[in-house]
Amino acid sequence: MKIFDFFCLQKLNLKLPELINQYSEERTTLIFTCTRKDCQTTAEFLSQNCPFNYKPFQRDKFAILSQSIDNNRLKATLLKGIGFYHAGLSPDDRQKLEIAFLNGEVRIIVATSALASSEDLSAHLVIIKGTNYFINGSSVEYEESTVLQMLDIAGKSELDDCGCAIILTRKENETKYKGLVSGEKMIESNIYNFFPEIFMTEIERNAICCLNDAVGWVRSTFFYIRIHKNKQYYGLDPNCTEEQVDQKLKEICIKELNSFKKYEMIEITADGIIKATKIGRLMAAQSISSQAMQQFLKLKGNENLYDLLTVLTRCKDLNQSVILKTADERVLSKFNTFSNYNRVIRFPLSGPIKSNEMKINVLIQVVLGCIPLPEDFPLLQKIDEMINICQMLSNCLMDIAFIKATNLNFLLNCIILAKCLKVGLWENSRYVCNQLNVVNSKIARKLVNANLCSFEKIEHADPRLIENVCQCDVTFGDHVIEEIKRIPKYEVTIENTQITSVDYSQTIRIKVNLTNWEVIANDTDKLGKLSCILLIGDQDNAILVKERIFTQHLIMLTGVYEKDFPIPASAASIFIHFIDEFYVGTDISSEYFPKYLLSHEQNSIRKIQAIKQFDDIFNASPKLE
Repeated sequence: MKIFDFFCLQKLNLKLPELINQYSEERTTLIFTCTRKDCQTTAEFLSQNCPFNYKPFQRDKFAILSQSIDNNRLKATLLKGIGFYHAGLSPDDRQKLEIAFLNGEVRIIVATSALASSEDLSAHLVIIKGTNYFINGSSVEYEESTVLQMLDIAGKSELDDCGCAIILTRKENETKYKGLVSGEKMIESNIYNFFPEIFMTEIERNAICCLNDAVGWVRSTFFYIRIHKNKQYYGLDPNCTEEQVDQKLKEICIKELNSFKKYEMIEITADGIIKATKIGRLMAAQSISSQAMQQFLKLKGNENLYDLLTVLTRCKDLNQSVILKTADERVLSKFNTFSNYNRVIRFPLSGPIKSNEMKINVLIQVVLGCIPLPEDFPLLQKIDEMINICQMLSNCLMDIAFIKATNLNFLLNCIILAKCLKVGLWENSRYVCNQLNVVNSKIARKLVNANLCSFEKIEHADPRLIENVCQCDVTFGDHVIEEIKRIPKYEVTIENTQITSVDYSQTIRIKVNLTNWEVIANDTDKLGKLSCILLIGDQDNAILVKERIFTQHLIMLTGVYEKDFPIPASAASIFIHFIDEFYVGTDISSEYFPKYLLSHEQNSIRKIQAIKQFDDIFNASPKLE
């Protein structure tokens, strides 16, 4: 923030007490500020220059509320009846403050724009203290939609009978915001920013089947009306004729369709008929941006787990939805640097954590690594949103890899990354107990410190030992073990079936056994979600088998699935990966050596790590029968 901007914000504070006295009618007031720091300093200024005279019973309520709050600075301002609300507060503090404001116990709240999206909130007086906010150190104006959202809180019809809104802005912006408030400002269309995504959705549902359909669809939009009325706003020469504008729109349609064809998201027949491919249907069904799809389809097909994670952080879907602030750099940098005082992330980044991509990358790794975050960490509320978007992107990437991949390790890494983001743990994590409903993060750390870091170890531990380690009540250990028994347990065995001599040197039978299928069959709540993926490849990373096996299907087969697999004569070894898509800590990976290549003393199968550079917690290797 520039010094000039800082002093402007401080100067605006002096106007607030007078405005509140004049327009609030001693009812609720909500003040929007541009930064968390200014949010706090404004609340502290008002607490020292409080415009209301409160009665003793009201002060008693402030004291009671203040005692229930964790944030010390918020405690102090609440004693004077002033609250502040921003993303750096704990969810519990934010909830208590919202309830107190809705009930009228706290009449004045200073907030960042994060509160503008609240549907339940209403205030008699809304003051927008400055119409600029700061992103990556630069000052930019609020979107008009954000300003309107803030103004809409004033006197919501269902919550208040009237309201007042005040915008404090620079003199040169006066005409703009008067026009916005009065409804005189003409609304323009932003749909052109989303043409690729909308086109693909319309193609997938057969609403656009040719170029003329695409042009016709554009003609039916509000955008078409506005581009003819305000050509310059949309980057066209204001002297363009109507025909030239229409020709430009046709060129836009052709450009988008050619881009889809280039990345094999659509097929265009000789007759000009357009059809979505499997990949195009993925984009439409999973609501993925065109930019993200292009990132995925540009991959070489030999990327490792870290490369794939980096690709996700570059996707527009994630970068535009989760914007991290400069103040977050210091905290995130700690997780990127090894020390005796903190755990480091799995894939440390080189250089300072500056870009939004790097911050998101570190934060994802912190979550997957179960690294504790400070309770006052300002990004806590963004984590769920970020992980949800990552899950959507990684699932799409996995599905694309399932369609296009020819490299075994690449497909395996895509599957594992999608699973990790779904579960919230790395695939080799020692914190497998975090997946249990009865275990929270604190208990999980205690179990790991006691070396109870796999489902097998915990299940065979004494329940009383678990309770002692976790410092929990009697029967807690029984509940933990009971829940682990309801987690699918797999065995993979390999049998020699016959020897051939032409194209295939040997045929083997791979048998997948769900050993506790009867228990799983009774767990109807999650049965429909469970599935695994069987991957088989050779020493050159060629994919020989890729197959998704649903647990419901396994149960119909009384827990046993068999597949005969002929081994190519060129195969010196076969890699078998059985990946559970729902749980971490249950995967099985093995390497099989054809019998004819071995001496009698050698074992034909050995346990391996799916991703070799990290500790393995896979089950015991399958047996050769």
